[in-house]
Amino acid sequence: MCSDTTAQAVPFLTELICDDGVAPGSRLVLLCDLLRLGASGLAAAVSVADRVTALGGVWEESAAEYLTRRAIVSELPRLLSRWEDESDAVRFALPAPAGSSRADVVSLKAARPNVHPENLGRAVLPVLVVEDVGPEAQA
Repeated sequence: MCSDTTAQAVPFLTELICDDGVAPGSRLVLLCDLLRLGASGLAAAVSVADRVTALGGVWEESAAEYLTRRAIVSELPRLLSRWEDESDAVRFALPAPAGSSRADVVSLKAARPNVHPENLGRAVLPVLVVEDVGPEAQA
């Protein structure tokens, strides 16, 4: 779950991920932490979906989760600029924070033209599917 200050921590976390003085394995762990932060809203939606539906409600992402996701998307060009320098493990996880919207995918591809479109598509597909079948799509 994200708090009001989580989005402010994203640039610091990104700085650590991009620091060559941090071991590659540790950078991967930090990148995974960043991924978890970016997915916390969607994870919350899944965990409470039955309860919210049974009570007749509609799940909404919190402002803190939204702002955190946006902060992560704004750091993507910097993270992806390290593509050629990273290990295969970090490179595999690198595109994963993307894809909060189709516009984000387009801007991500423009920022990192060396990322193969198929790999980018696989990385962001789950988020785009949720966007299409989520509560907003049913309204």
